[in-house]
Amino acid sequence: MRLINMNRLKIDAFLLLAGFCAASLAHADQDSGGYFGAAIGQASASNYCSDSTGLVIASCDDKDRTFKVFGGYRFTRNVAVEASYVDLGKYHATGSVTGVPFDVNTDLTGVTVQAVGIVPFGNEFSLMGRIGAIFWDMNNSGTVGSFRGGSGDSGADVAMGIGAQYKFARNFGVRADLDYYPNLGNSTTGEVNVTAVSIGVVFMF
Repeated sequence: MRLINMNRLKIDAFLLLAGFCAASLAHADQDSGGYFGAAIGQASASNYCSDSTGLVIASCDDKDRTFKVFGGYRFTRNVAVEASYVDLGKYHATGSVTGVPFDVNTDLTGVTVQAVGIVPFGNEFSLMGRIGAIFWDMNNSGTVGSFRGGSGDSGADVAMGIGAQYKFARNFGVRADLDYYPNLGNSTTGEVNVTAVSIGVVFMF
């Protein structure tokens, strides 16, 4: 009888331990882990086409396709860190500066590192906010009068954004993002404020 009770106690303890481990693993899967993904959309440089003293814009395209690849780690249900490579597109403008015609193209890319705050609504849907830095590269090329040339520079500025994510399965979801990168550039390249809207897929592991 004692042997039966001891065996039953061992079985109960094993089942309890197994249940605890399963619950812990489920909790960890939901609240922490790595992820990666990719997204495409449209970027716009709000002040790329602004006139200034001696500068007259004749035509301007301040919107282009954007894409990004990203990866991160979710430490808890509400906190993650994320890094991404972003291509913010190519912009084009023509006009004149002090009466001399110009034609310029601007390419803008960057790498971001951001802290992410997450607000889950159930197990599938969540909202997020991101704040951090973008390490950008800006390259200008074109003509001024009869001269062809280019200039470029790199630097770091603030990167921020908001987004929403919906999980269709345990390891797969879709994500929509709105990102804002203010004051990218400097006195050499010129400064632009870039807004990017994108939608993409995300894989969790």
